[in-house]
Amino acid sequence: MRCSQRRLALAYPLWVSFDTLMKAALVMYGTAIGVLWISTLALAPAGYRFSWWRPVAAALLMTAAGKILRIVLSPFLGDWFALLLFPAQILIVSAVLLLPFWRSILVAGIYVGVVAGVYSVLFAKPAT
Repeated sequence: MRCSQRRLALAYPLWVSFDTLMKAALVMYGTAIGVLWISTLALAPAGYRFSWWRPVAAALLMTAAGKILRIVLSPFLGDWFALLLFPAQILIVSAVLLLPFWRSILVAGIYVGVVAGVYSVLFAKPAT
């Protein structure tokens, strides 16, 4: 086993291969962008038009915010950093998708629910 393969084997559980992980990441981002686009289209005010780039930017920024908050706040708060993640996602949705505050809460809630469901389906360890 080469060094890079050994590092990869230590970084990921045995039941997840790198190829599977990349496919899952594509499915996760595809789902996240689709959910943001559909929910924004459904909840946007009348006459509101937006491009595909806004949901793409929102999905990337929400992922980055989650990672940054985990790195910065988890040493101090533990898993309680997740309480600050949802307000950060609401602000990102409001700023990037240019939605009113209450509609941003709905879009962020739909996003969190769907992404959590897809994550549990893709990455839940099979029972043995």
